[in-house]
Amino acid sequence: MAHHSYVVRSAADTTAPHTLRSAILYANAHPGTTITFAATLAHHTITLQHELPLILGNKTVIDGSGAPHLTISGADKYRVFFVGDTSDTVKAKIENLTIAMPWPRAVTAATGHPAAVAVPASAAASSSVTTHP
Repeated sequence: MAHHSYVVRSAADTTAPHTLRSAILYANAHPGTTITFAATLAHHTITLQHELPLILGNKTVIDGSGAPHLTISGADKYRVFFVGDTSDTVKAKIENLTIAMPWPRAVTAATGHPAAVAVPASAAASSSVTTHP
């Protein structure tokens, strides 16, 4: 599998180039993509205007280490991340991000409890999430 990368440079929640939303769409089309964030996004918040696309690109990595204290906010309206679907096993890694204010009724199929990151039971064994304030 080829390694792909995508740098998020904007805190806007649109499908414009270099946004988190466009990065996930890219990763879905290019399995194995590592999504990183420009240093200019340090101490910023990406506030969702809609739920992000499902993460369906196998072995997607979303790494916020390049933008310390970056927050992804669901604005108390939206699930922040959803890994996989009910038919595919998808491995994904989300690390070095703060996830804030997810939709409180969003639940993960693996536990049935509220979650900032929802992982269907089919993907639960192969997904990892690390958040840092």
